[in-house]
Amino acid sequence: MLSNIRTALVNLYQSGGFALPIVDENRDDDEPTEFVRFTFVPADNTAASLGEGGIDRHVGFAQFDITLATGGGSAIANTKADELLTLFKRGKKETHNNTVVKITKSNSTKGHTSGNKYIVPVTVYWQTDIPR
Repeated sequence: MLSNIRTALVNLYQSGGFALPIVDENRDDDEPTEFVRFTFVPADNTAASLGEGGIDRHVGFAQFDITLATGGGSAIANTKADELLTLFKRGKKETHNNTVVKITKSNSTKGHTSGNKYIVPVTVYWQTDIPR
C-alpha cells in the first residue's frame, strides 16, 4: 500500500513534464548537477469509518527538493517551485494500482544553499483511504 502511494506521487511528478530528473532520498551516486530530490514520509492512519469493513485514512507528506547549481539566482528555482505547486494543488488525485492519493495541501519554503547547490523545498501533503 505505501509503495502504491509513493509511486502515485512520483507518477504525478513525472506527468508534469519537468526537465529536472527525480532522485530518491538517501542516494548520491551519479547525482546529476540539477535535480529534484524526492523524500516520502508516511505519517499516521486513523479510522475514516467504523466497523470491520470500514476504511482507514492514511496521511503523510512528500518533499520535493528542487536542487540547482548555485550562482544562478533564486528566480529559476522559485519558478520551478510554482510549477510544482500548481501540479500538486489541493484536491488533485492520482491513482496507482487502485490506490487513490489525494493532495490535501502543498507549500514551498525559502531556498537555501548547501555546498555548491541551491535548494528550494516543496512539501506536498497527501491522504488516501484504504478499505480494511
